[in-house]
Amino acid sequence: MQEGPEQEVREKAVELLTLFIQDNDFLLNELWRTEFKDRAQGQRIISYWVGFLKDAICLQEGAKTQIVNLDQAPLIKVLAELERPRILNLIQKALQVEQAFAANRDPQLIIEEFYVTSRV
Repeated sequence: MQEGPEQEVREKAVELLTLFIQDNDFLLNELWRTEFKDRAQGQRIISYWVGFLKDAICLQEGAKTQIVNLDQAPLIKVLAELERPRILNLIQKALQVEQAFAANRDPQLIIEEFYVTSRV
């Protein structure tokens, strides 16, 4: 379990993923814009998102022993309620976001694109 600043980033990742999944006005919420201004922090947040989404797949499959983020059970349960194709699409797009961050694209534009294209 992380402590200090990294734990804060992880907690922010949980909060932002919940908003991303549940808030139809996500793009209007200034909270995510602030958190994704810092490219390195944005990469860490997206990395946590991928882990949470993978855990949701494990929960769907009944592979509870494979779940890494046990302390985030409420979030993992919410994610596991999504349809499998949606979860897989989110994972694929999140991995593309990580690549886009690495290519020095504007983090906020990347997240906007991720949100819009993940809704289709």
